[in-house]
Amino acid sequence: MVSRVTRISKTKMLSRSRLWPIVEARMLFVLTLSSLGHDDQCTAYLLKRNRTTILKARHNAEDFIGISKAFKEKYNKIKTLYDTAKSV
Repeated sequence: MVSRVTRISKTKMLSRSRLWPIVEARMLFVLTLSSLGHDDQCTAYLLKRNRTTILKARHNAEDFIGISKAFKEKYNKIKTLYDTAKSV
């Protein structure tokens, strides 16, 4: 779902790139998994990162959702797509 909304491939999300669109996609992925009940360790394994890196990304995403309207819209779109796919 995150790849569809952000147009960032899974390969780029797994890369070590610090370009903003890729970092934003990672933060949206972390926030989405967190809202679904996944812990930081599970998310860290999926993204091939340390748990503390995921913790920091999640905290940044939670803060950023209150600041950036565009970020919040992308997150809400991902949630809507997930809920729609889940109900089908």
